[in-house]
Amino acid sequence: MLARNARNSFRRMLRNTVFTLAVNLTLGAFAEEPAGAPSETKPAILRGVIRNEDEGPLIGVRVRVAIPATDMRFLGIQDTLMGSKATSVKILETKTVKNGEYRFEIPGLTQPTKISIDAMRPGYRRITGMLMKGGDPNEFVVSPGESLGAPFTLHPSLYVSFDVVDEQGRPIPKAIVSANANTARSSFGVERTTSNLDGHVELFNYEMTPFIEGVGETKGRIFIEHPDYLSHTIDDVYNIPENERRRIQVVLRAGTRAAGQVVDAAGIPVENAMVKIEGGERKACLTDATGRFDLKGLADDQQLTISVLAKEIDQKTSMKANLNQDLSNLKLQLEPIELPKTPKIYTVLGMQLTDLSPDYRTGYNLFIPAGALILNPGTDSERLKIGNLEKTFVFWCVGNTDVSSVKQFVSQILKEVGDSDSDEHFIRVVYSLSIVDFDGTNTQYVKLTKNDIAHLKAVQAEIEKE
Repeated sequence: MLARNARNSFRRMLRNTVFTLAVNLTLGAFAEEPAGAPSETKPAILRGVIRNEDEGPLIGVRVRVAIPATDMRFLGIQDTLMGSKATSVKILETKTVKNGEYRFEIPGLTQPTKISIDAMRPGYRRITGMLMKGGDPNEFVVSPGESLGAPFTLHPSLYVSFDVVDEQGRPIPKAIVSANANTARSSFGVERTTSNLDGHVELFNYEMTPFIEGVGETKGRIFIEHPDYLSHTIDDVYNIPENERRRIQVVLRAGTRAAGQVVDAAGIPVENAMVKIEGGERKACLTDATGRFDLKGLADDQQLTISVLAKEIDQKTSMKANLNQDLSNLKLQLEPIELPKTPKIYTVLGMQLTDLSPDYRTGYNLFIPAGALILNPGTDSERLKIGNLEKTFVFWCVGNTDVSSVKQFVSQILKEVGDSDSDEHFIRVVYSLSIVDFDGTNTQYVKLTKNDIAHLKAVQAEIEKE
């Protein structure tokens, strides 16, 4: 689960792993199986009927199938928060016809394959379900030459659609849309998507009426973001008359721009330094091979802070700027960060960790007060299944217990494992991070083997000797 310090947005996803999808979209026009074809070349058949709660057939429902299975709740999201490797997913799409029937032929399979399915129609909730309720994966196993039935019932929901345009009325594609149910103290994910090539957005998953949670009634709040524009908020869809919810126009302002070059203390251009602007709407990017950066959609006529961190060379800088106009030739020179000279470093699960001291906290501009700081994630941290770890991420919670050091991080993992002799263990961990997309925390379940547990016990014994 990703969480950010500022307002809730797309980057506060209720999901452990976010994939960038390479999508091949094919409309569903399918023929019958060829007679006499070898069984391994016959397509798998997926068919069903989609009805409403009164058992009435629904015509014109858009039905999508993803091969192999993936989380259909995030199919429209093309960005990746955690640096996961791209996963190639083939998408088939069709619509229900008379009697609410749909049918897919899935060619090219040579063995049983797990697939995902989604269905959507204005006025009805998508069958993948709402984020706040954990969603419903709707996964099935299909086999070549075999037919599988998958009927569904769609439930009523509030439908919202709008067009995202610039100040000249031109469509803005790939705007990130984060639909939430908000109270004064909390926010619940409803749906995530992006605007299509025409700037159009459809949302299917809002409850028909606001629900009561904690201190009061929820608002249907929608955030619309794009890296080249200032963001926009629809405060409450429940306050928009029903006849207007299907023709909203959202205008994203261009704002101002800050561009320039980052060089190190010796004047050499720095690649992959993170340039971040705060004070208005947070924006960030990485410098290119020549140290160049270009940030758009910045809050105009505001005093902002431009900060740069090149954590691979341990250098940084910052400056104040009043962006009442575009700044196109900034030159930002880094200075060395003052860090502990001889930190105590522990090798834990292939990572190099150290205790988060005040010097590290100040040097790397970290917001977490204590924890186990990653100095080097190692070469195989991906196998832990907790996202793409980077230098300066900080582990600060294991299970439901805060940890303030490497020693506590290791010992608490072992406490969570307990006396279990399972071949695999999945332990809840939370770490802070600052990446281009957001500053915040990520909750994951680290995957550990018996060898990992033995290693952690050896690390614990080493630490306790000190």
